[in-house]
This record gives sequence, structure tokens and C-alpha cells, in this order.
Amino acid sequence: MNRPIDHRSDVRARIMVIAGLLAWLVIQVRLVQIQVVKSEDLARDVVIDRVEYIPAQRGHICDRHGLPLAISTLAVEPQQDLMVRGPYRRSYPLGATAAPVVGLVGFSTPHGFTGREGIELQYEPLLRGTEGRVRYVITGAGRFCSFEPLKIDRLPIPGTSVYLTVDAVYQALAQIEAESLRVRHGATWTGILVMRPATGEILAAAASPCADPENFAPGLSTANLLWSRQFEPGSSFKVVTLAAALEGGLVAPETMIDCENGAWATPAKTWHDTSPLGIVPLRTAVAKSSNIAAAKLGIAVGSDAFVKLARDFGFGTKTSGHLHAEADGYLQNPGPHRRSSLAAMAMGQGLSVTGVQLLNAFCCIANGGRLMQPLLACGAEGIEPTVVRQVVSPTTARIMTELLRGAVEGGTGVEARHPCFSVAGKTGTAQVAGRGGVGYLPDSHIASFAGFFPVDSPQVAILVLVAEPRGEYYGGRVCAPVFKRMVDHMIAAPGGCLYPALAARLSLAPLNGWVSVSPDVDHG
Repeated sequence: MNRPIDHRSDVRARIMVIAGLLAWLVIQVRLVQIQVVKSEDLARDVVIDRVEYIPAQRGHICDRHGLPLAISTLAVEPQQDLMVRGPYRRSYPLGATAAPVVGLVGFSTPHGFTGREGIELQYEPLLRGTEGRVRYVITGAGRFCSFEPLKIDRLPIPGTSVYLTVDAVYQALAQIEAESLRVRHGATWTGILVMRPATGEILAAAASPCADPENFAPGLSTANLLWSRQFEPGSSFKVVTLAAALEGGLVAPETMIDCENGAWATPAKTWHDTSPLGIVPLRTAVAKSSNIAAAKLGIAVGSDAFVKLARDFGFGTKTSGHLHAEADGYLQNPGPHRRSSLAAMAMGQGLSVTGVQLLNAFCCIANGGRLMQPLLACGAEGIEPTVVRQVVSPTTARIMTELLRGAVEGGTGVEARHPCFSVAGKTGTAQVAGRGGVGYLPDSHIASFAGFFPVDSPQVAILVLVAEPRGEYYGGRVCAPVFKRMVDHMIAAPGGCLYPALAARLSLAPLNGWVSVSPDVDHG
């Protein structure tokens, strides 16, 4: 039996489907209205909590007198990335002149400026200070909410200023000379280092070329070549050989040495002198920078004693923890069976040094045999002069000083001789090692002169370096005259820290008979 069809159920079902579709359509229209039509109005009503860091004013870097070398000042023009760099700009009053010792900065969040090279990097924790922190509320449109006040968690604390041992007057004079020297001789790079022997203070450290920290070009560096670049020293390293022989009691100034008339044949090699000498006293061999005499002395001392004393002078390792990017140099014991390698080292070959290592060794001699730690920064950290060790006896140091004085007054360093001050020093002329330390580059040399004055009470030590000069390349001709000019500059610079002491000694020079002139001149 068939049941009748209920048309009312079918109608209800259809009504429910239509109602559901209408409800879905209403929801979709509303969503479109909210997300598209009224989105901007609704966004304005959203509030967002925000935390920002305010960079602190970076500490200044000043010379020993308080003259600013790097400062942070309020920016004249508004900066778009204010919360990254802060309201300050980093400026360098002396520009590239002080760049070799100051370094440069980069940028990072949340500290604003951050040290990248040199003192700026070395003393970053002190210079940076502590950034401030604020909290505030903004709307979705990026506007401050007037009903939510700004909350300061902490105010920025300015960085601490760092004072250097550098004298800005001497630094500027040295930088001018270094730039002129490089251009005049077409050199790859040049450097002039000025130190105070009694304390190890670095008074100037000029290098050329050097990047301007305010107009820094990618690929360049402000790393100071006087302690980041290694090179073979040549004859200027003979002071180590001389010290080892004197300290060991093997020779005295009047000891006669056979310099073989300029050519000494050994089973491994024939050694040559630029200026041939026969049998002469040690003082003459030192003044004329005899390679043969140095080789014989080195062999007589022995490899162990020679390398030990060289390391005691500070070669083969960093001189200080306060010189950014300082290199170690290279010094290896050749052993007792490699006499030719030891002979080469005694002449300043087969090893590498940095400028600060080389001049600090001369400072040690000038300081009675006491080696000081090179000092570049003082003040903020309370760094005091530090005696590293007694390298040689005061007697040995005194004898060496007189021998080095003879090298200036009548030897290879004669062009460093000064009419008012006695000078002790040594020339150096070395070949440039090839890549990987294998062989030497043709017609490439490193010229140097290192010395100190006045001899009776050394106040200043100066190193002049010229890498790969074109044409003339002997240290006696290229570097010694610049040493003398630096002495003149320091005497004539009343703003320099040593002016009173030098001026007082200058007035006594004729009475003390500090100048002795010899007509016998050699520029090797």
C-alpha cells in the first residue's frame, strides 16, 4: 500500500537551504566590508607596544694633552635612521693625520657607532657607553597614543673618553713627512714611529698610505702598518747580533775583525760587503755596517744564544696587548748545523719584524738595557709604563750606544747627524721576500733608519721606514735625512710634549761638545 507524499517537508528543506545561503552571503559581505572598506579606519584603533634603544654619545679619543682626535657631535641634519645611528656624527678633527692610531667606526644596532679598527675597536667597551631604552604605544597607523605616556626604562650613559700617549703635534709632523717620503720615492708604503725610550710611550705613529676615517672607501684600511706589516729588517737588526756578542764577552769595541776585503767564501755561500774592509776594529765594522763581520759574530754567538737574545728584545712575538692588529713577526731557531742560516739572520735576513718591534729594541738600548712595553693608550684605564725585562746589562747598552753613535758620526748613518744633538742609530737596507717567504723580489728593498737622541740622556727614538722605493734604496740616503728633519721638527714645535726638555738641552749642546764630524762618509 503506497503512502501519500508530504509536500510540506520538501518546502521546509528548501527554505532551510535558502536561509543558509543567505546567511553565508551576509557573512561574506561583512568580511569584505571589514577587510577592505573599513580596514584603514580599524587599523587606526589598534595599539602596539614598542621598545626602542637610544644610542649613547660615544666617548672622545684625545691625544696626551686632551686635544680631540675623534669626537661625537650632534648631527646638523636629521638622520633617517635616528634609532640606529643616534643623533650624533663621528668626526675626526685631524682627518687622516690621526687615522693610523685612531682607526675608524662602523654602525650597528642597538649601539649606534661601533669600533671597526684601531683604538676605536680596541677600546670599544669604554667608548661605546650604555644605550638608553624607552617604551611607548603607537597605533596601527604609526602614531603615538596620547593616552599612553612615554616610559623611560633608562637614560643613555655617555662613553668614556680614551687618552692616548700620542702627541698630536708630533703625529701631524710625522704624517706629513711619511706622505711626502712615499710620494718622493714612489714607495709602496712608508712609516715614521716616534717613541720615548724611558717609558715606551708612542708619541707618533704615522703611516702612508692611510684611509681617511670620514671618507672611508671599501677595501682600504686604517690598520697601522708600523705594527701590522712584517718585513725583513736587514742591517738595522745587527744591533741584536752586536748585543749578543758584547753580552757574551766575545768582543769589545777595539776587537779586530777580518772583514775579508768584502768577500767571504764559505762552503754554503759567499758573503759580500757593500764597502770592502780588511782587518778593522769592531767599531769600524759597525759604523760601516759590515755584513761579513755580523755573520762571523752571529756564528760565534751560536744559534741558541742568538735566538734567545732576539726573543728577549721582543722579536717573534707581539710587543703589547694594546696595539690593534699587531703581527708577531717571524723568528725561528735555525739549529746548530745551519751556520749559513744563522749568518743570514745575524745580518737581518731570513726573519721578519714589525716597525714597533724594531724601534723598541733601540729604545731598550737607549734605556740602559731595559725593555719597555710599547704604550699607546693611557688615562682611562690608568695604564702605567711597564718594564718587560732587563735584556742586556747597562754596560753593554752603554757600549752599544757609543758604537751606534759612531755609525752616525762617521758611518752609514751620517745623514742623520744633527748639528746640535748627538745621535746614535743604525741604517738598514733589506731585500723584499718573495711570496711565501721564498727567494727575494728583484729590485725591491726595504730601507730603514732607527736611532735616538741625545746620546747622553736619550729622550726620543725615531724609526723611518720606506718600502720598495724607486731609484735610490739605501737606508742611509733615503731614511737618515728624514730622521734629521724629524729632530728639527720636534725642536721647533713648541706645542710638543718634549719641547721644554729639548729646548733646554739645545742651549747646552755647544758647551757639551755633542757634535763630532768625520769626513769619512758611507751610505750603505
